[in-house]
Parts: sequence; structure tokens; C-alpha cells
Amino acid sequence: MRGGLIGLILTLTALSASSAWADGKDCPLIGTLDNFSPRDVPLWTNYVAYDVSVTQGNRDVTATKIGKLCRQIYDLKSGLPRLSALEIMTNYEQAVAGIGANITNTKRGDTDDIYATVTKDGSEYWLYVTESNGSTITTRVLQVVPFQRTILPPGAGDYPLLGHLPRTTPHTPTTVNFDEFAFTTQNGTQKQQVMVKGYRWHNFYEYMDRNPQISGLESQDNYRAVLKDLGAQILYADPSSDPGEVDARLDAHGKTVWIQVTSVSSGVNVDVIEEKPFQLSIKPPEVNELKAALDKDGHVALYINFDFNKATLKPDAQPVIAQVLALLKANPTLKLSIQGHTDSIGAHDYNVTLSQARAAAVVAALKTQGIAAARLTSAGFGPDKPIAPNDTDIGRAKNRRVELVKS
Repeated sequence: MRGGLIGLILTLTALSASSAWADGKDCPLIGTLDNFSPRDVPLWTNYVAYDVSVTQGNRDVTATKIGKLCRQIYDLKSGLPRLSALEIMTNYEQAVAGIGANITNTKRGDTDDIYATVTKDGSEYWLYVTESNGSTITTRVLQVVPFQRTILPPGAGDYPLLGHLPRTTPHTPTTVNFDEFAFTTQNGTQKQQVMVKGYRWHNFYEYMDRNPQISGLESQDNYRAVLKDLGAQILYADPSSDPGEVDARLDAHGKTVWIQVTSVSSGVNVDVIEEKPFQLSIKPPEVNELKAALDKDGHVALYINFDFNKATLKPDAQPVIAQVLALLKANPTLKLSIQGHTDSIGAHDYNVTLSQARAAAVVAALKTQGIAAARLTSAGFGPDKPIAPNDTDIGRAKNRRVELVKS
């Protein structure tokens, strides 16, 4: 989106002195020439990213401002001759100066678009004006404002963890007991699609009106704030100036829940999969089994449950810890490296850090039960040493493991 604004001032060639935006015809600070009339009421967007042009040195660069945007289009009145671009833009250039605004694209030609900024009553405004063929003028005014969370608490038509934006109408949710859905994940600069299976929930929230508009930025910032409060791991966030998608994974009362929120011009889609994960139904290995595997292969994989996205051992991890403890006590000369591993979902460096913390948590649990620190080390490798493909639930479950490695 291009940005910019213009000021309202009475000039010799007559920018309209009608009560500006008080009568609902003009945007704040902006009017138009007497022989132009507004096409409709101004179009407002409550919270949007807006690009402006600023001259730096010998070139114009783009800067992004965020706030409340007003746009108005003016058409030449019927029967009147067109004005030249020079006459229109000269009027607006003088008007900008008249309200104390500074033109920011200072290298512009006399007929080029105008970008300007001014501070009024403690608020920063950015102005933009452009004309087309001497018969149409478009003005925009952006008031820089901070993000304000407006999303409602969950209610009828919502997924239990997520509400919806005011001025949106939920459709009837659709649910499927078992389905799959593609979620976007990102690792560094690499994006990939991950198919997840489980109970599926979907709804579309239609915008009730279009003035003021709800931007993708407004909807996404609201949903991302909720996901952050829920402790979700953000797997992908659209990096564009007006984002349209966020994908996340979180733990909800022991269930792994995947959520995708996509913002489109007519509303917001929310897709949820409550993962019915492949649970490795492997009983805790006995001491003799652990010893045999270590003697044969030098390492053995354990499946120890942690809180989602954390290094906190769940209560059902204790039987596995107990067997490792018994192994170490039965073999007093045995030294072990406890090594953590994850699947490939999410950022690589984050997964490495998480796997290191989880391995260290196992070491800490063993130390508190009397195992000497000199017998234990820990390391984390994140997704770097998979033992199964990461493109299936089963493979990812196998890769989320802790290994005992004989030192």
C-alpha cells in the first residue's frame, strides 16, 4: 500500500474550507479543491501497516507506519474542465505547508505524489495525496496508534480456546472426528507444510461491515496475542506488512492442538486439529534390557514425557526415570551421557535449546536421587539426529526421545 496525507487549507486556488472531516466527507486534516466532490464517505481501517516515502540522501526509501487509516476519493464535478496535475499538486503542496506538515519525499517533481507528516494534539499523522488525469484525487491520512487488543472471549461458534473479533459473525462450525490438515512451519528461511491428523474443527468469521475495515494486521495481532497467552509455540507467522496467516501448536489439558488462523478480505478462517498422536505404547524398559542395549549398541532410546514446549518432566515420566536410576545403582562404574532429541517442527535453534534443557532435566532428576554428578553429562541435538522420517505423526513421535549413551 502506498502511504501519505495532505492538509486542508484555504488557498488562492481553493482547497475546500468546508468543515473538513467534521461533516463526514473528508479525512482528518484533508479537504479538496472546490470543483471536486467526495465519491462516498471516507473509508476507515482501524489498524493497518502503511508505507510512506521518505527521501534519504539522493533516493527515496519506504518506511512502514502502523495506525488508523482514512482514505477518500474525490471526483471532478460534472461539467467542469479537468485541472492539470501541476495545479492540483501545487495546491496540496501549499496546503501541507499551511498546516505545518513537512513533505518527506523532498526530491519529488512538481506533479508527483506528496508524502508528508505532521504532529497534531500529540498524535503523529502521515499524509498522502495523488491525482489521476486531472479528474480524480485520492487522499489518505494515517494516525499512528499502538495496537489495542479487541478480541472477545470464546463464545458460541468459537473453538473453546479462541474468541473472535468484534464486528465479525461466526458461521456454524464444522467438525470431523478424524481428518488431516496442512500446517505451515518455518525453520530459518525454510517453510514447509506438515500434515497433521486428528479431530478437526473449522469456522469462518465473516466481517459484518467494511467501514471501518478490519485489516489482516489487526486480526493477526489479536489472534497472536491470544496464542501467546496460551503458551503456544508459533510455528509460522506471515512476515508481510499486512500478515494473513499464523500457525501454532500448544498443549491443552494433555492434548496437542494445532491452530491456523488465516485472514482474507472477507473474514477470518480458523482451523484446528486436536492431534490424535501416535503414542509409543512401550512399557518402561527393565534394567536388564537397558544394560543389554547399552552393552550391544552403546546407546538406548527412551520415551520420556515432558510438559508441552517445556523441560518439565510429567508425572508419568517417573517410571522411566526409576529404571535408569536402578541401572546406575546396579552398575556403579557406569557413566552415561543423557542426550535429548526433538522432531523437526519449529525453529532449529529453539529445538536444540529445548532438547538440551530436557536432557539436563533428566540428569537433575537422577542427581537428586543420589547419582554422583561425575557419572552424568547431558547434551541436546534438537532435530539433527532423527531415527525416523518427520513427515508422519509416528515418525515425529519416535524422534522426540531421550537417549542414554554409554560414556
